[in-house]
Amino acid sequence: MTASNDKWRRRSRQEWQTVFARFAKSGLGVEPFCVREGLRESTFRCWCSVLGDEVPPVARPAGARGQATLIG
Repeated sequence: MTASNDKWRRRSRQEWQTVFARFAKSGLGVEPFCVREGLRESTFRCWCSVLGDEVPPVARPAGARGQATLIG
């Protein structure tokens, strides 16, 4: 998904899990990833909090749920 399409559409829980999987593989920080994907950083962080333990630790942004980002 790019910044130019579907920016305002609602995403399902499963779609957000897919977003977090792409984030984990991207190697990018939250801000550049969100820019690339056309996401609001606040929405990204909110869904990270909502999904909690469903988000793999490697995909959690630093500070999410009090956890540091794990690598590898």
